[in-house]
Parts: sequence; C-alpha cells; structure tokens
Amino acid sequence: MRSNTLGAMDLAAALGVASERDADEVQELVVRPKKMLRALLR
Repeated sequence: MRSNTLGAMDLAAALGVASERDADEVQELVVRPKKMLRALLR
C-alpha cells in the first residue's frame, strides 16, 4: 500500500492535480513510521 500511495501522489503532482508540497508531506507521513519501526528493532 505504501508504494501505491507514493506512486499516486507522484502522479497527481506530475499532472498538476496535487501540489509538490502535498506530495512531499504525504511521502514524509509514509516514510516516517518505517524509520521509527526500524529504529525500535535495533
């Protein structure tokens, strides 16, 4: 699901339907939990 969300936002930004800022914020929200989980496993 993560890659689908990122891909959809990238496409929306490329088409001008969503702003680059919105796409960047969604990417951060998707990537941040992954980084947090990796840190917890260390």
